[in-house]
Amino acid sequence: MKFFVMAGEVSGDQHAAALVRAIQKQAPNAQFDFCGGAALETVIKKPSLIPLDRLSIMGIFKVIQHWKTVRNNFREVKQHLQSNSFDALILVDYPGFNLRIAQWAKKRGMKVFYYISPTVWAWKESRIKIIESSVDQLYCILPFEQSFYRERGVEVSYFGNPTAAEWRTTEEVNRLNQIALFPGSRKQEIQSLAPVFQALMDRFPSEKFILSCAPGMEEKWLLAHFNHPEISISHKSKTLLKESKAAVLCSGTVSLEAGLANCPQVLVYRLDRFSWMLAKVLVKLKYISLVNLVLGKTEVEEKVGPYWGVNELSESLNRILESKSGTATREKLLAAFGELEPEPQIAADILKRLIA
Repeated sequence: MKFFVMAGEVSGDQHAAALVRAIQKQAPNAQFDFCGGAALETVIKKPSLIPLDRLSIMGIFKVIQHWKTVRNNFREVKQHLQSNSFDALILVDYPGFNLRIAQWAKKRGMKVFYYISPTVWAWKESRIKIIESSVDQLYCILPFEQSFYRERGVEVSYFGNPTAAEWRTTEEVNRLNQIALFPGSRKQEIQSLAPVFQALMDRFPSEKFILSCAPGMEEKWLLAHFNHPEISISHKSKTLLKESKAAVLCSGTVSLEAGLANCPQVLVYRLDRFSWMLAKVLVKLKYISLVNLVLGKTEVEEKVGPYWGVNELSESLNRILESKSGTATREKLLAAFGELEPEPQIAADILKRLIA
């Protein structure tokens, strides 16, 4: 049995690697080619068809700016799929690219499985038609997504959340007198947030700040953008969240991890004015933090858009340091997600559908 796995960013690469590992355990003779990063390379033991830094192009303007690279990425993946006989295509997150590949592959008779469903409930609901016609089975990781997709005619399953499953058995440790900074996993995010994060450190000279370096990110490049004498680097994000008394973090899975670690947090995301105006029209969300979305209330402070800076961020950080808000979030989240282990069940479901 031969699979092609497609993941285009760091978090998707890690989730894809966990799913591949589960398939290997249940079908030891399974073979894999892939696009992804270090996590998939480690578990599959071969290089990615396309390097992850060539795939991690996000946002309308970045895609336009690097359209030749995006076009070449599509061309290489399509040629590889045409030149080899795969039993199935496993797509992980990365919807801008993966949904186009799904359409192309389905027209050529391939089985298409999609793990970590696109957030069409937030925006681009028109993508549901693509999913319905091009994806054989969709696997969502947020509890409310299953009913949303089923009501719209999509074949979907919820087998739990991989992040919640990983943190369920994690024991809490004593907090250290330090504040964690998570500037993101993409270079464009980091470049946007670095100036305000550095200004924040200047506002809190008595505090110790630890900067998280995402997997695949070069420490030298990161430090070049955080040229601050009091900064330290950590490559162990989970340990950092467990040990820190607070975190300031870029939107993404790390917000959920901070909630599961009971680490008080402020979520931030920078947008220029045009992108913010566009988002206000297109995005149908009250929150962007996964913690707030899952719990359906403001559990985490959010600073999003172009109209916040170090003053607003400092006020939020002061509030969570004084109130220790967010220190009872873990149990609420675990109850919402349920006691499920997603990757082994998804692997079994994929293999069953291919054998049937």
